[in-house]
Amino acid sequence: MNDGDQAADAEQDQHDREQEPPDAEHERPDGEQERPVKWWTVAAVAVAAAVVIVIVVVAATGSSTTLNPAGVESQVEHDFATKYAVVTHVTCPTNVADEVGHSFNCTAALDAGSIPVGVKIISTTPHLVVTYTYPAAVHTVNTTHLAQKIETYLRQHGHPATVSCPQFVLSTTGVTFACQAIPHHGEPVLVKGVVLANGSVRWAPPTL
Repeated sequence: MNDGDQAADAEQDQHDREQEPPDAEHERPDGEQERPVKWWTVAAVAVAAAVVIVIVVVAATGSSTTLNPAGVESQVEHDFATKYAVVTHVTCPTNVADEVGHSFNCTAALDAGSIPVGVKIISTTPHLVVTYTYPAAVHTVNTTHLAQKIETYLRQHGHPATVSCPQFVLSTTGVTFACQAIPHHGEPVLVKGVVLANGSVRWAPPTL
């Protein structure tokens, strides 16, 4: 590690201490301590108020037509991935009639947590045109930094391990997830975390 890296690490650690919530530890019912780790925004998703996409309808029985949900799903997934560097799995209801003014809801799921996506049909000719909207400010937890924090904690307590966390965790109160700690000697264990109202992440040290 060069001097620049050491200086950057020192600056990051100082920022960690400044941002640590006042309740640095949370008592669990069994007497064990849970140590919260401050969340860090790795990919803040600033979403446009409305995005217009064109979907070609799929003919149904009779003279009616229905929207092809796969078209909306793939478009929303593409926008999240290319514009905001967030990978999602989008699901929309099936058998939605292509009636102008009709609205319905889809869900964009991250590795942990999900984002509601509102869809409204604004035109049906010559193609079916819909707008879709979702929150203007969506944040994800910097799980890479969190994994490093957990590794440091385990190493300081005599249990060196490699920790991996889900890449895309929505920073919304109550979202739960699990990281995996693979000790240098022993079996892998899960490190469970939950996003708190103040934006921090509380996690329980595993038993190794």
